[in-house]
Amino acid sequence: MGALAHWQRARAHLAQDRLTDSARYQRVASPAQAASRFPAPLHPVPHETSGLAIIARVKPESTSANDIPPLGIIMLDTQFARPLGDAGNPASWPFPVIIERVPKAYANDVVTGKFQSEQAFNSIAHCLSAQGCKSIISTCGFLARLPLESCFLAGSVVCVSTLLHFARLARDLPQGKRIAILTIDANSIDAAIRTNCAIPIDAIIVSPPRSGHFCGAILDAREPLDVSRAERELVETATNAQHAHPDIGLWLFECANMPPYRAAVERATGTRVYDALHMGIELHAKAMVRSSVHGSTSSPRTESSGTLPFSAEPDEASPRTVEATEARLR
Repeated sequence: MGALAHWQRARAHLAQDRLTDSARYQRVASPAQAASRFPAPLHPVPHETSGLAIIARVKPESTSANDIPPLGIIMLDTQFARPLGDAGNPASWPFPVIIERVPKAYANDVVTGKFQSEQAFNSIAHCLSAQGCKSIISTCGFLARLPLESCFLAGSVVCVSTLLHFARLARDLPQGKRIAILTIDANSIDAAIRTNCAIPIDAIIVSPPRSGHFCGAILDAREPLDVSRAERELVETATNAQHAHPDIGLWLFECANMPPYRAAVERATGTRVYDALHMGIELHAKAMVRSSVHGSTSSPRTESSGTLPFSAEPDEASPRTVEATEARLR
């Protein structure tokens, strides 16, 4: 499949997601269910003895030169269920993925900054790159706290957080409109993250109640995730902020566990959302275009001549507008 056809298919995948609600995400899809969403038959690949915990790996049966390379996903050391739409669920993606867990990178510790082992995350990124992943993301936006040098890896295009897109998306908003960040923990958006992502001190940043269901299920594993309860909390948080700040023109979801609730938030607030699925599909498409144009992805910062709705790198000189992007996703 060519790069353009690949992107068109991925775009259609996102457009379909925009028209659905949380009822679609009530189940946790298996790699077998994921197979039906990809362009070629897929099968789980057993974990070899690499010493890393591969929790999901799927690939096409064919091994021709036109195969779609997998998206690499760096996952925290978590155990909660991941409904369809969660970036850590392979069925959420319209192409193959390889997911690697970072041992001892527990959700609350990474979010609060207690766990900041750049070496641990880089090791997983290099492992994913060695397995053929030309694009790599993570399931936690708080990895934006790490030094920016760790976000680029020779041979692969890497973006570990949607927060790294803040400045680019803000530039593209109409005059008088602002970005609002919906994160799992607003208090943990610290100076390092603000600096790395160019997030100003007066930015609108909100999060669901720390004592609520969503945070308890994701950060503390207190109870099984209930998608309906989580949706209610996130919608309430977003609508309250939208009423307080009617100039919000785009929601930026920090947390890769939030895409299942994108459609509900968009309906409730009347405002578009940018999330980890957008970022991953953009990044994957850009890597495909770069590979087809240049024959390799040896330079992470090589400019792509492809036309993508959003630029896949955190801060590109000529980004396209959010309005044009969403028009393409419909």
